[in-house]
Amino acid sequence: MSNAYPLVFTLGALAGLVWLLASGRRAHPGTRAPDGAPVATEQVSAALASLAAGLLGARLAFVAAHARYFGGHPSETVAVWLGGLSGAGGAAGAGIGLGVYALLSRQDGWRLADRMILPATGLACAAWLGCLLDGWAYGLPLATGWGAVPAPGLLADPVRRWPTQWLGVLASLATLALLIWLAPRVRRPGVLAATGLILISAASLALSLVRADPVPLVRGMRLEAVGSAVLAVTALAVLLIRGLPTRWS
Repeated sequence: MSNAYPLVFTLGALAGLVWLLASGRRAHPGTRAPDGAPVATEQVSAALASLAAGLLGARLAFVAAHARYFGGHPSETVAVWLGGLSGAGGAAGAGIGLGVYALLSRQDGWRLADRMILPATGLACAAWLGCLLDGWAYGLPLATGWGAVPAPGLLADPVRRWPTQWLGVLASLATLALLIWLAPRVRRPGVLAATGLILISAASLALSLVRADPVPLVRGMRLEAVGSAVLAVTALAVLLIRGLPTRWS
């Protein structure tokens, strides 16, 4: 299915925004944020700020990683509909956007991050599904096995490949289920968001080992693997800090 990624990604983002609005109204009826706006509306505003910054970060990171190509094709820098987003860059941009929004709206950024991690995980699932439908992020060839996910332009390709996109979808769904289970059990703000980011980044890092789509390398390591590793380590540090006793946090 050609150009499915933008549609699936957009639907995933819209689903997350609707969920935030509905859950905010249900959990905080009549409650208002420090700036006077209803909590449900404030959550959607925070999500939009985070999404916009995330998309910008994802595109900038991708363009920077392929600077040689875009240097010769500058007009394609803004052509996001042609594909080209960095997952790690998107996560970093979303975190920065959410932090700035929390600062300007005088809200607890950790609590906002906890509310955003569920729709963010759903968006990660939508991104993997879009890759599956468009044949992006395809896997290495398999000598034998059950994987048979084609690469772009190879819809009739008989070569069996690692089903990286399917595994990404399943990993995202498993992470989402775990976070839903943990949400009412985790009390310290920031812990849920850090846990989700660790799991999402770890899945991306693991799947990078069996991906075959061409990307720049850093000392023989795929660039998205480097980004995922940095995100996972950062999230782990946050988890350790936020999970310490109150006197240390």
